[in-house]
Amino acid sequence: MNDPQQTALGLVTEALTRYIDLPRDGLQMSSVLKEIGVDSLTLAELLFELEDRVGQAIPDLATQPITVSDVVALLQPYLQAAA
Repeated sequence: MNDPQQTALGLVTEALTRYIDLPRDGLQMSSVLKEIGVDSLTLAELLFELEDRVGQAIPDLATQPITVSDVVALLQPYLQAAA
């Protein structure tokens, strides 16, 4: 069985590299989204793409993710539910 965190990290990094000018190996869990070029519009597009990939809507966020780790943590429950 796949580790949901690794699966989520893979999905997030794959999607992020489409929106920013940074190679996959340049992304770390601690990468700050703003520092790697993710603005609010890019974040919205990223979350829509991730929703499509997991097949579920991600509810509106009370707190915006700040790091790649935050996006991974946001995605994990949806992957665990699908497993």
